[in-house]
Amino acid sequence: MNPYIQGNITKLKVLLPAERRKVWQLIGTPQGMGKWFPLECLGKIAKGETIEFIWVAGAPEKFKVLNVKEHESWEMEWVEGAKVRYALEGENPVILTLEVTYPDNEQGKATQLLEVAGWTFYLANLKSLVMGGPDLRRKNSSYGWKEGFIDG
Repeated sequence: MNPYIQGNITKLKVLLPAERRKVWQLIGTPQGMGKWFPLECLGKIAKGETIEFIWVAGAPEKFKVLNVKEHESWEMEWVEGAKVRYALEGENPVILTLEVTYPDNEQGKATQLLEVAGWTFYLANLKSLVMGGPDLRRKNSSYGWKEGFIDG
């Protein structure tokens, strides 16, 4: 049993040691999203708008923005009929809650189980950036999967 999955909802929380305004710049703007999640985010994060995610590999994807409460939360469509909500609590530090609601069917459950590790990675990447660390996404594909490990 995964503690982050309850029914068709995946909910992850991460403590971000920064001011709310800085965190919102990373999660609530296209430029910020491109620093930790997709390689690039195009469009406008506003209700009814469409944003486009450009990934390191694979085709670009378009998503509709469903709701925005400036400096507090926003929600977007996601793959396979799912929805993603990003919500902030606190001023400094800030708790980010990422909640993904999947369709309550076999395909939704399969996608949910497949994506939980990815969501965890991207939130770790966001925290790394907030703390002044590196972008954990591998942008240089010339590195092998063993790169950075010590033989011994």
